[in-house]
Amino acid sequence: MWSIDSPTAYVSMCSTVVIYYFISTSKTV
Repeated sequence: MWSIDSPTAYVSMCSTVVIYYFISTSKTV
C-alpha cells in the first residue's frame, strides 16, 4: 500500500479515476 503523502500514489489514483471516467463516458455515448 502506498502512502497518501506519496506523489506517485496520488498521480496513479487520479489517472485511474480519469481513465475510469473516460471509459464510462465512452460507453454512455
